[in-house]
Amino acid sequence: MKKIFILIFIFLIAPVTCFANLYKLPQKYKQEINLAIKKQIPISKNEIKKIYKEIEQENNLYIKRVMIEQDIDSVKFNFYMNLVDITNKYQNIKNDIPPTDSYTLLEEIITPYLINNNIDTKQINSFLEYANKKQNQLEKKYYYYYYY
Repeated sequence: MKKIFILIFIFLIAPVTCFANLYKLPQKYKQEINLAIKKQIPISKNEIKKIYKEIEQENNLYIKRVMIEQDIDSVKFNFYMNLVDITNKYQNIKNDIPPTDSYTLLEEIITPYLINNNIDTKQINSFLEYANKKQNQLEKKYYYYYYY
């Protein structure tokens, strides 16, 4: 009977505890990532405001639509890439990231590190809501045939 409990522990419980500690990083990481989030969010919001103004001033409707699809997403991508660069200093994760231009994949990769190191993601979520709100405003304005 003891052998069964030992086997259950080895195959079920031990891997779970090891997996949970995989994303734990030193306290210095937490300080550095929090500082980066606080610095990067205002910069990214200003970039989105600048893109919004550029789109409003653009005359060609096709270029406006391309800018709506690509430029705001590129700001979000650069924001997450900055977080990935900081995480990569403490845990080599860049080799695990497939080639992509989507910020959602970077978000999926970085989120476990943020959660398991008790990093408050409310600021990130509010930034993403702001960016998505601006993007939706532009889409409603220039993709009018989608919203009738």
